[in-house]
Amino acid sequence: MTCEVWYFPKGNQAHNEFMQAYLREAPISAGELRGIKYYKALLWTRQAKFYAYCVAENVTLGGSTPTSNAENLAKSWRELESWLARL
Repeated sequence: MTCEVWYFPKGNQAHNEFMQAYLREAPISAGELRGIKYYKALLWTRQAKFYAYCVAENVTLGGSTPTSNAENLAKSWRELESWLARL
């Protein structure tokens, strides 16, 4: 399996161990994981929307400060753009 997992970059030991354990127990097949790029794009869309709300309304639920929310929004937007480019 060659997909990247949210917390474990492809190629490191933790990624390999996670994927092997997941595929042994998962309710979906390895082939179904090929669509993970769509899931990740949706995930980052959700993150960007959440942090945009926090910044717009000055809510500190997502991060401890307005600055951390703005940083998280920027990161989410970069990740979203990156995943959309892969679709």
